[in-house]
Amino acid sequence: MRVSRSFAALLCALVLTSSALRGQSRDCREHTFIANVFDRNIVPTSLTRDNFQINYRGQNFTPRNVAYTEGPRRVIVLLDVSGSMNLPGNSAKWKLARLAAADFVTAMAPGSKVGLITFAGTSKTQAWLSADHASIMDWLRRDEAGSLDRLKGKTALYDAIQSAVDQLRPTEPGDAIFVITDGGENASKTGRTKTQTAILGAGIRLFALILPPGTPVDPAELSGRRELGSLSNKTGGFVESLGDEPIVRIIGEKISQQLRVQMARLSLEISTFYTLTVELPENPEKTRRWDVSLVDSGQRRKGAWVGYPHEVTSCAEQR
Repeated sequence: MRVSRSFAALLCALVLTSSALRGQSRDCREHTFIANVFDRNIVPTSLTRDNFQINYRGQNFTPRNVAYTEGPRRVIVLLDVSGSMNLPGNSAKWKLARLAAADFVTAMAPGSKVGLITFAGTSKTQAWLSADHASIMDWLRRDEAGSLDRLKGKTALYDAIQSAVDQLRPTEPGDAIFVITDGGENASKTGRTKTQTAILGAGIRLFALILPPGTPVDPAELSGRRELGSLSNKTGGFVESLGDEPIVRIIGEKISQQLRVQMARLSLEISTFYTLTVELPENPEKTRRWDVSLVDSGQRRKGAWVGYPHEVTSCAEQR
């Protein structure tokens, strides 16, 4: 059967129009994300969808599905070895940094794969991702690692984060990066925006321990702390701190115990979390902020904290 040219042209136009309409109406309302929860210093394990409230553009709704999960995870530890970590004649800051790394690795759930990257102006992998943490612990305990002479150069934090993201590809649910630093950033070739896009796009959570400053306090460290905290918050992670008072010369049992508690809490948050699936009331045409809270009968739980990615990406960014 012969088809007229006019009919063929009309048929082609209808197909193209239909395809265009399907592209425009693509449904990207569904989002699945990780949420960490602390309620009165414990991680509750039996929350239901009714315990979570999502607020998006003034509308409140509950997730469609909620699932609790725990187990071994994959984490890259980024350890700052730049010059700002060296307080001449005072090794306390560097001792705290290595102690934090050791406490964290020890506290991680059995079977977790942990890697170690040190960074200053450039990054260097000291131990690749592995469930055997002996190489990390050996490096942290070496006399060479304890020397202040190795602490020098500028701080390329964003480049180090990008290196960690690359090592975690292809990513797995629950992947995380843990940064131990004093907060400075003054040497990265990768900008903050590109770093944020990379880590959010990979679905990786960013956690950090910010060490006390030296004396005098470097203004770059203060601004770097704020930026690191903001970036961590956007990914659903959080920042631990040992306070803003300048580092003391002697590390006593009080601060050692505080550090152990913080590292145990951090490892727990990385290993255990809820996976939430939500359906937004509309397709997000641009990136928007939203709020996720813990509730009982619609009322926020006092003292409860929820960590989650604080922005919903647009449909275009999800393609």
